[in-house]
Amino acid sequence: EIVEDGRTGLVFAKGDRSALRGALAVLLAEPQRRAALGASARDWVRRERSWEAAAGCLEEVYESLIRA
Repeated sequence: EIVEDGRTGLVFAKGDRSALRGALAVLLAEPQRRAALGASARDWVRRERSWEAAAGCLEEVYESLIRA
């Protein structure tokens, strides 16, 4: 949900050491890409995981319960 491969991070199969090693090698070799992924991830968290966003979701759930 949080990590979008190539946009907010790099995804690899659980337990796949070779894939993890490859992802880490990419991040070490490409500092600009690493910075871009970090910035994109921070933006996503600020937008999707703020108190305002959480309150909006709770408000929708609360409203649906009242109407039920």
